[in-house]
Amino acid sequence: MLITGAGRGIGSAIAVRCAEQGARIAVNFLKDTVAAEGTLNRIRQVGGEGILIQADVRDPNQAHRLVEATAGAFGGLDVLVNNAHTPFQRLGISELTWEQMQEQLHGTLRSSFNCVRSALAHLAVSDCSSILNISSVTVRLPERGYAHRNIAKAALEEYTQCLAVELCEMGIRVNALSVGWTETDQCADFSESYLEQKRREIPQGRFASPSEIAEVAAFMISSASSYMTGTVLPVAGGLSPSVQAIEETTL
Repeated sequence: MLITGAGRGIGSAIAVRCAEQGARIAVNFLKDTVAAEGTLNRIRQVGGEGILIQADVRDPNQAHRLVEATAGAFGGLDVLVNNAHTPFQRLGISELTWEQMQEQLHGTLRSSFNCVRSALAHLAVSDCSSILNISSVTVRLPERGYAHRNIAKAALEEYTQCLAVELCEMGIRVNALSVGWTETDQCADFSESYLEQKRREIPQGRFASPSEIAEVAAFMISSASSYMTGTVLPVAGGLSPSVQAIEETTL
């Protein structure tokens, strides 16, 4: 199994959970070697097997090297989890440049495209191949400052569904998780008052833990979800456009 952006947060939690279930994990990271080593240590603590591979998956050559190194180490590739993304700042449309839009498209969509393209030959000969893309519930909850982020994630979801249709004949399932607010180090980029406002908007009244997202991810790539493909599954504590609309009309 190859998980991009697995050094920390949701990617790290998915790596550890899948290792607990017996998967061998290639932990991809971009810069933070210490965090990636922490993920690898947790994999080993649960009795799993893993390797670290540094690569910038926005670059097709590096993505190809990453996939080939994974397949070489494990004798093939069954599962690809596209979790890598590019950090972003909240910017209004009038402030947003096309270069900043491209940064998000490259970090989310192009990185997934590169990895999928390189992985197809390996996934096609697997008996249990699956691709899981990590998206965001904010795609359906427009808010000022998130246009570039949401557009990139929306493109990833459409890419998921197109892949699912085209890759069925190869026996490759493709799904996505539409993830809600989660307690990761990215929360440090926001004020506590803003985070508290977001918690109040969630029907369950709290953010997810990375391990809760990982549980669903593990299900989606397992044989237990064998009849699911082209699905964008919300994991967001009940947060949805319909719920937000109801709350706004009752305030």
